[in-house]
Amino acid sequence: MGDWNQDGSADLAVANEGSGSVTSLLGDGNGSFGGRRDIDAGGGAYSVSAGDLDGDGLADLVATNLNRNQITVLLSRGDGSFRPGVSYATGHAPRSVAIADLDLDGKLDLAVACFNSNAVSVLPGHGDGTFSGRRDYPTGPSPYSVQIGHLDDDSWPDVAVSNLVSSSLSVYRGSGQGLKRRKRDLHTGGQPYGLAIADLNGDGRADLATADLATSTISIALSKGNGDFFRSFQLSTGRNPQSIAVADLNRDGLPDLVTANTGSNTVTIFLNRAGSAHP
Repeated sequence: MGDWNQDGSADLAVANEGSGSVTSLLGDGNGSFGGRRDIDAGGGAYSVSAGDLDGDGLADLVATNLNRNQITVLLSRGDGSFRPGVSYATGHAPRSVAIADLDLDGKLDLAVACFNSNAVSVLPGHGDGTFSGRRDYPTGPSPYSVQIGHLDDDSWPDVAVSNLVSSSLSVYRGSGQGLKRRKRDLHTGGQPYGLAIADLNGDGRADLATADLATSTISIALSKGNGDFFRSFQLSTGRNPQSIAVADLNRDGLPDLVTANTGSNTVTIFLNRAGSAHP
């Protein structure tokens, strides 16, 4: 989501793997969308993320190109259209991409989960919408979803990634010059696809939650505040959840969780009651 045409209404971007494009849908502010544009996103567009990559105040897009081992950057023109894409090499089979200023130099960087390389590729940004060559950080087997947040008590952004085959999370702490090479691995339910970062128990520390496809659960790992986490616990969802999102759904000031369940064609909502998630 982002405001592609600067009209104050939220717009949508959807990655289309089969056509290799990203579809832009412009919002009219009342929950409906139109103005569809299909944008060439470099082929095999598996996922897409948004951020102001060139510092012009406009939301740009980055798509992962699953079969081409690259990401494609689409810079916004501010009228709902985007400039032709520029591609950068990643590890093999990039599934997801997260955007943040990892080294706090005022320029947004990219972190990409590369499924067949068992690695996260980090591409430092130059602040003008271009990026340097990647640096790869080993993960567990088959990383799928990557997120960036503050997972310890320092000021540097950290990275977390879900690993399907090992049913685990890998956490990388920031150092100010990229990520530290040593990672912390956490157990989850079976085949964690989606990953979310939020303060789930109200202690001021960012926690982790995954959507576990094989065990039809979410796994929640609560932070100790030093980059380490307590042993994760599981809550049951509908069948085969593949994605997870965080939002305050009932406006009580607490983050709630939602999963999309591919096996049962349902969503499961967990309302956070005084720091505890309940379905």
